[in-house]
Parts: sequence; structure tokens; C-alpha cells
Amino acid sequence: MKTFKFQLETVLQYKKQVEEEKKRELAIAQKKVFDQQAKIDSIVKLIAGAADDLRQLVSASVKIQDVLAQKRYQRALEAKLINARNELKALGIQETRKRAELLKATKERKILDKLKEKKYRDYLYQLNIEERKFLDEIATVKFCNSLNNKQDAVYA
Repeated sequence: MKTFKFQLETVLQYKKQVEEEKKRELAIAQKKVFDQQAKIDSIVKLIAGAADDLRQLVSASVKIQDVLAQKRYQRALEAKLINARNELKALGIQETRKRAELLKATKERKILDKLKEKKYRDYLYQLNIEERKFLDEIATVKFCNSLNNKQDAVYA
């Protein structure tokens, strides 16, 4: 009997490549989310620092222009924070989509893996049947030979 060859092996290999690519894409999306969260954390710290600076300016006797400039800076940081959070939301959606794509690719690959395993079990079963037939044939030939030898001994 021929050696086992899965007819869809090239498709299986392709599905594995697709799955690996989806894993890489998900990792990139996760890194973007992580980096964006770090950026947001940094902006939040800057806003807290700007608020402290504004309080100090208000309590000290400084020009109103300095207080207004600090307030504009704080508002600019808050606007930057809003934009960063919107970007994080978009990146989160993209990450979720990439995770779903990876899940789909993994399912497709696993289906082919299971099919390959089933075909291999079927192959082993057929191989076992052929081996048993061959051994039965050998046993039959030996038995017939032993009968012929006994008959030759009786007639001799």
C-alpha cells in the first residue's frame, strides 16, 4: 500500500500560513492599543501637572496672561486626551476585528487538521485490513503446503 498522503495538505499549509499572519496582525493591533493607552496615561499625567501648575499660578500673584496661557494649555491637553481616547476606541475595534479573524482562521485550520487525522486513521485501518489479508494468505499457503506434504508422505 502507498504511504499516507493527505490530498488537502497544500490547503492545510496555506491555512496555517494564514493563521500565523492573523496572529501577527493581532499582535500588532494589541501593541497599538497598548501604546495608545500609554499615550493616554501620559496625557492624563500632563493634565494633572498642568492643573497643579494652574493652582499655583492662581494662588501666587502673577499676571492674568500667564494664568490664561496655562488654562489654554490645559484645555489643549484635554482636547488631546479626547482625541487619544477616540483613537484608542478605534484601535480597540480594530483589535477585536483582528481577534475574530484569527479565531476564524484557527477554526478553518483545525477543521482541516481533524480531517487529516480522520483520513490517517482510515489509512491505518485499511493498512491493517490489508496486512491481515496478507497474513491470512500466508497462513493458508502454509497450511496447504503442510497438507500436501502429509499427503505426499502417505502416498510414498
